[in-house]
Amino acid sequence: AMWTAHYLYHLLVGGLTLIPLLATYLEELGLPSFTPPHWAMGTLLPETWLLPLQVVLLQVGLAGTLWVSLGIARRLHGPTRHAKLALLPWGLLATLLFALGIWLLQQPMEMRGTFPI
Repeated sequence: AMWTAHYLYHLLVGGLTLIPLLATYLEELGLPSFTPPHWAMGTLLPETWLLPLQVVLLQVGLAGTLWVSLGIARRLHGPTRHAKLALLPWGLLATLLFALGIWLLQQPMEMRGTFPI
């Protein structure tokens, strides 16, 4: 879920830069371009939507991790209290990684290779 959230950020922030990239490439080849390169275009969604979308992806990942972990614990220990106790350390680790993932996604990221607007 963390990698999906991270790569989705890059796709949604710079997805439309493919259009000016293609226009520049056509100009360099001497072919007619359908549009002059506008490097300011790029984002597919408003920036304020990105972190909430990433957090939802992390929540889905946490829920899936806990569900699969509980299934493994029940398979090994049966539907008893021992299964829940076996799940406890892994559930805590998954929750800690979830919290660290949210913290990490809120850190500033240097956007190398992009032009200032």
